[in-house]
Amino acid sequence: MENRGLEDVFRYFAFFQYAPSIEQIHTFYPKKISRAQLERLLTKEIGNKKLPYFLKSQRRVKEAAKKVNLVKNYVRLLSYIFCIQMVAVSGSIAVGNAKPNDDIDLFLVTKSGYLWTSRFIAVLLAYVMGLKRKRGVIHAPNKVCLNLFFDETDLALPKYKRNLYTAHEVLQVVPMVNKNHTYEQFMAKNNWVSSFFPNAAIPTVKKKSKKLTTHIGVIEMMLKKIQLWIMNPHRTTEIITDTQLWFLPRDMEKKLRGRL
Repeated sequence: MENRGLEDVFRYFAFFQYAPSIEQIHTFYPKKISRAQLERLLTKEIGNKKLPYFLKSQRRVKEAAKKVNLVKNYVRLLSYIFCIQMVAVSGSIAVGNAKPNDDIDLFLVTKSGYLWTSRFIAVLLAYVMGLKRKRGVIHAPNKVCLNLFFDETDLALPKYKRNLYTAHEVLQVVPMVNKNHTYEQFMAKNNWVSSFFPNAAIPTVKKKSKKLTTHIGVIEMMLKKIQLWIMNPHRTTEIITDTQLWFLPRDMEKKLRGRL
C-alpha cells in the first residue's frame, strides 16, 4: 500500500478482525487530514486495488447489540446508585465487533471517595443477576467484565499507560450512564489521545467542573479491606491505586506490541 497512514489503520483493525467505517478511518488516521482528502485517498487506493477494504460484518454488529441489550437492566440498576457517575461499554462491544463468545467490558466512574463501595455494589449486583464472570475464566460469553473503575478526581490515564492501544480504547468508549457530564470530563482529561490521532473529535465539557477532593469514609475503608483480602491471594496483573482500579485479564497492549 502506498499510503503508510492507511496501512497503519488497517493493520491495527485487522488484528481485531474488524472493518472500520469511513468515520473510524478518519478518526484513527495518524496525521491531520480533512474528510474530503481522506475520501480521495481511499478512492485512489481502492481504485488501485491496494486497499484491503471490506464491509463491516452485520452479524457482529447484531451480536454486539444483543449483548448490550443483555446488560441494559443491570446498567439501569447501576444508574440508580448514587455513587456511580458513569457506566460505559468498551472493547469489541463498543465498536460493534462482537463475537458470540465475547464478554461485555464495562468501565465505571465513581463519586469521589466511593471507588471500592461502587465496585462492591457492581460486583454483588452482577452476581445476583447471573452476570458475574468466574475468577480466572478468560472467555465468559455474555458475562460482564468490570475491568475499570476510576474515581472522578482522577480521570486521566497514567502516563505509563498512554499508548496506541489505550488511545483507541479511550476514543471507542460508549457511555450508557453519564451523570454530570462525566463522560465529557473523562475525554477532556484524556485529550492526549490527539497526539496519536489528530483528527479525533474530543467532546467538550459542557459544565465547568468543580475542584473535587477525596474523603474516605469508614464504610469505604471497610469494603476496600474486605475486597483486597479476597483479591490478594489471586493477584496477577491488576493495577490498584487509591483512585483507579484496572482489572484486565488479557494483556492486549503486549500482544499488539508484538504484532504491529
